Amino acid sequence: MEKCAFKEVCTKSPCDGESCIRFLEYHKLLELSKIPKAYIPYKELQAPASDWDAYDQLREIQDDILNFVKSGKSIYLWSKQCGNAKTTWVIKLMKAYFGKIWAGNAFRLRGYFIHVPTFLQRLKDNISEKNDILEVKEAIRSADLVVWDDLAVKAVSEFELEVLLSLVDERISNAKSNFVTGNSSRQVMESMLGKRITSRIFDSTVIEFKGKDMRGK
Repeated sequence: MEKCAFKEVCTKSPCDGESCIRFLEYHKLLELSKIPKAYIPYKELQAPASDWDAYDQLREIQDDILNFVKSGKSIYLWSKQCGNAKTTWVIKLMKAYFGKIWAGNAFRLRGYFIHVPTFLQRLKDNISEKNDILEVKEAIRSADLVVWDDLAVKAVSEFELEVLLSLVDERISNAKSNFVTGNSSRQVMESMLGKRITSRIFDSTVIEFKGKDMRGK
């Protein structure tokens, strides 16, 4: 089936189509995760020479993704450049995790994608609509793995910082994985978000991409 995420590796013939349990459970995980639709299809990634070591490190994590997440380990994938596959890579890792735990999952939420600037804007917009934000916060608290995309794009208010810090702290305390992307070095992040949350983000596997913007190529 053309849209099946497993078609590259599935050996079942003939294909059961959308009645396939593997298809149903895996795609439910994708739906619940709120991964943007543009990142759902498989995409081949070619490492620029400057990022060979970083790609090798990420592939090692991908190969052991089940133990990595079960151990509550985290990643900060960053680059001074935009558009060099940071988001694609952390979503690739999340999908690899889904590929390991789909069987018998019973359609439970296991991974969750947060675009941080959008989340903070929704936080401002929905102060009077608390149920919407409460649902997002509960998803963040309960998921095995959360992708925090585009952290530290700009300075945040004390209220926004406290919300982020409380959610990240709770996940770390409960040994839950956080995969963070951003464009900030430790010094820059500290200047925008302060020492507390910066120390938590950098107390993880830190991987830097040095390649150029590849969007549209």
